[in-house]
Amino acid sequence: TGFFLEDLHIHPFRISHDTADPVGFLVSDGTHSVAYCTDTGKITTLIRQRLLQCQALILESNYDPEMLMDGPYPMHIKQRVRSNQGHLANNDAAAFLVELCTSKVQHVVLAHLSETNNHPDLVTAQVQQELAPYNPTFSLDLARQDQPGRFITMGKTNKERGEVESTIADCIAEPNEER
Repeated sequence: TGFFLEDLHIHPFRISHDTADPVGFLVSDGTHSVAYCTDTGKITTLIRQRLLQCQALILESNYDPEMLMDGPYPMHIKQRVRSNQGHLANNDAAAFLVELCTSKVQHVVLAHLSETNNHPDLVTAQVQQELAPYNPTFSLDLARQDQPGRFITMGKTNKERGEVESTIADCIAEPNEER
């Protein structure tokens, strides 16, 4: 059930994870909205509907399938992570980003990257490969565990904010550099 916190409408939505009643959030001020969706094993129809409504999105890109399978986790944990109630793989996040190319989403932050089963270079390569045939209009950043990301302003294009266009590779190389 949605609720208000002062002027913000917060609309929880069901995600696919192996915990009791897991949710993502769509937060709106009536004009702009941001969605937060991590700890989900898949993009469901409901998740897709909620995420396509927002202007900014924080989306999980948790693991690289090869790193996970070759990594140190016991098989039952690997199976849990890979399941539909586990976490979102890089390729699944990248495939969903293709859908966002024709949406009103202006900013995407890929988050919840596993330190054991992922690497920013792998996320970058997967996303660049998936988005290569398209011309996404959204900016793209990777959330880092060791430092804050850049400040994002909603409702204005990069040019209106006086920013230059950036690529996901730029965001990884210098995540806090002014653009």
